[in-house]
Amino acid sequence: MFLSEQRIKSRLRKYGVRPSRKAGQNFLKDSRVANSMVNAAHLNRDDRVLEIGGGLGTITRWIAKAAGETWVVEIERGLVKALRDALKNYKEVHIIHGNFLEIDLPPANKIVSNLPYNISSKTIFRILEEMEIDEAVLMFQKEFAERLDAEPSNRAFSRLTLNVQYHAEVEYLETVPAEKFYPVPAVDSAIVRITPQSREVKAKDYVVFKWLLRGIYLFPKKQVGKALKMWLQNLGENPTLAGTMLAEVEPEIDETRRLRSITLEELIALSDILTNRIDEGILEGPEE
Repeated sequence: MFLSEQRIKSRLRKYGVRPSRKAGQNFLKDSRVANSMVNAAHLNRDDRVLEIGGGLGTITRWIAKAAGETWVVEIERGLVKALRDALKNYKEVHIIHGNFLEIDLPPANKIVSNLPYNISSKTIFRILEEMEIDEAVLMFQKEFAERLDAEPSNRAFSRLTLNVQYHAEVEYLETVPAEKFYPVPAVDSAIVRITPQSREVKAKDYVVFKWLLRGIYLFPKKQVGKALKMWLQNLGENPTLAGTMLAEVEPEIDETRRLRSITLEELIALSDILTNRIDEGILEGPEE
């Protein structure tokens, strides 16, 4: 099923909604894509599903048909009214009028959403850090999705990549062309599947791990030794500690390697060494 642009415009006019590029509002026209997202989440009647940014309900209907219970969060008042009208026959669908970053989180075990572009990063970290989910199938701008799935040494590999992959395994599923939306965005989108990280190795102190990433990734194009020295110097600490700490990682991290080549496992090990230095009183830790 393809929802025509004219039909979308008509519904938006009916509910007094003007799509906002600033808010990242792009309405999915292709119901096949919506169905594909729901299928990728392996929904059944035991699932409690959250959708963030319900829009006109294109994805919501497919979720409601497959899941046991559904919560839809929508910040736009007019779209809340549109969703209530479109979904009035689905008794197990709960529509929440509010900002996902501020609401009390529902007890969902899966998420299926075409996320508003302007809150993608904040949204994914609230999901990963505050919810216990089995699976999430999410649509982002393509460039953002590629950063989530990037491998070390890839140009897209970044602090975002590391922070997300610390919590989750990411699978790039499908590219969705820009013309599948109204208004047509400037870039293509992509669907990814996110599942809990099965890795047993975690940082001794997650706050220190995030602090380390935030500090050294101020210099993403530098060699790891230089990035670590520059960050320590900015903190008012002895920059020569950089070489010592890198040498303590097993196996040792070569100072001349590019920062983007350093794996998540190596950075977890480095953050643990940093935590030890803080516990020993050699370094001051992050401010609470």
